[in-house]
Amino acid sequence: MTPRIRLFPWASLALCLASISGCAAIAAPADVDRDAEQDLGATPDEAHVALRRKIVRDALRLLPPDQRETIELAYYGGYTQSELAERLDQPLGTIKSRMFAGMTQLREELQRESVGEASRT
Repeated sequence: MTPRIRLFPWASLALCLASISGCAAIAAPADVDRDAEQDLGATPDEAHVALRRKIVRDALRLLPPDQRETIELAYYGGYTQSELAERLDQPLGTIKSRMFAGMTQLREELQRESVGEASRT
């Protein structure tokens, strides 16, 4: 049986992550050299996407485990908050609090990264 993918939870969290990461704010470095392109992707655009993914993964690692697990299950697993509450055997309010706190911390970390990236270019 093919696992079903719920587009709405994935898409809504993807949009949220994209908005808090300031996709436009994290500009591709002007001096991406050929070695970096080979390491991160075949083209400068692919290298930029790979770099953004790495930045988000690194920011996720900074979250407390319960917040990280909740966000990863919602984003990568496609679970709704209600499904997460049932799956993790936690009250829905706890799941919502973890998502809110984790997304807030992610936004702050990604904004710091965005400012740091802008100062390096």
